[in-house]
Amino acid sequence: AGGRSYVATGGAIIYAAVMKEVVRHGPPILLASLGLIALVVIVQMRSLANGALALLPLVQGLALLAASMAAFHVELNIYNVAILGAVVGMGVDYGVYVVSHFHDLPGVMTPSERASRTLRDIFSPILYSWLTTSAGYMGLVLSHHPGLRSISTVALIGLGGCFLMSMTLLPLLLSASPARRGYSRLPSVA
Repeated sequence: AGGRSYVATGGAIIYAAVMKEVVRHGPPILLASLGLIALVVIVQMRSLANGALALLPLVQGLALLAASMAAFHVELNIYNVAILGAVVGMGVDYGVYVVSHFHDLPGVMTPSERASRTLRDIFSPILYSWLTTSAGYMGLVLSHHPGLRSISTVALIGLGGCFLMSMTLLPLLLSASPARRGYSRLPSVA
C-alpha cells in the first residue's frame, strides 16, 4: 500500500514468539539443568548409587507429572513451564533428605530398620513442607486466569508425585540395599 510495510503486533503475536523460543530452547536448557543438578547431587552424596537413589523421586515425580498432563490434556505453556524449576528443586530436596538421613543412622541397624527409622524421623517434616507449599498453589486453582490455574495444576501434581515417591518407593529401595561393611546384628536378649 503505497510502498509502506505494516507489522502486526499485540499480545497474541508476542505470546507466539515467546512460545516459539521456549519450545526451541527449552528442552536443551532443561536437560542441561537436570544434568548439572544430577552432578551436584552425586558429588554431594559421594556416590553414584546414592546420588541416583536421591534423584529417583524426582524422576518418578516428573514421569507422573508428564503422564497426568497427557491424561488430563494439560499442555505445557509459558505459565506452567516456569513452575517446573520449583518442582525439580523440591523433588531433589525430598530425595536428598531421605537418602542422607538413611545413611546418617547407626551402622548397627539393618537396612530395613534404617529405612523404617528414616521414615519415622523425617516423614512429618517433609509432609509439612509439602503441605504448606501445596497450600500456596491450591489458592491458584480458584483463579479465573487459566495460566494461574495451569501453574497450580502442574505444581500440585509434580510436587505430589515427588513427595509420594520419596515416602514410598525410595524407602522401599533403601530397605533392600546391602548392609554396610562391618555390620553385625546385636545379639537379641531373650
